[in-house]
Amino acid sequence: MVTNEIEVSLVLTSTAADPEEITSSTGIEPDQTWYKGDLIGASSLRYKLNGWKLTSGASSDRGLRHHLESLIDRLGPGIVGLQGLPSAWDAEVACAIYVHESAPEIHFDSSAVAVFASLRAAIDVDVYCLEDE
Repeated sequence: MVTNEIEVSLVLTSTAADPEEITSSTGIEPDQTWYKGDLIGASSLRYKLNGWKLTSGASSDRGLRHHLESLIDRLGPGIVGLQGLPSAWDAEVACAIYVHESAPEIHFDSSAVAVFASLRAAIDVDVYCLEDE
């Protein structure tokens, strides 16, 4: 039986600001950056905004709480630079939960919410209920 899978990322997007500004002002090396018009993966679709993405780095079989803690740990001292980003950037904590068995716990403790609020980040949770073949 396949276990549930979870992915968590901090995604910053902007219509005009350069993703390299985030890297240089925070010292955090992102897992991915892109520019408006770049191809999305191997598809023919293109990004509509510039972007900067940092994943939790946790194994997909770990729980949501572990992913959130790992993401916060990866931000480290660079979080101060993120807190000072201009309003040209929109921030979102993107959580994707792929349910193969029973539904996992979906809980955000107050300390994690406070960290993400300090970044002016929305929290998005997408739950995909999948059937095993």
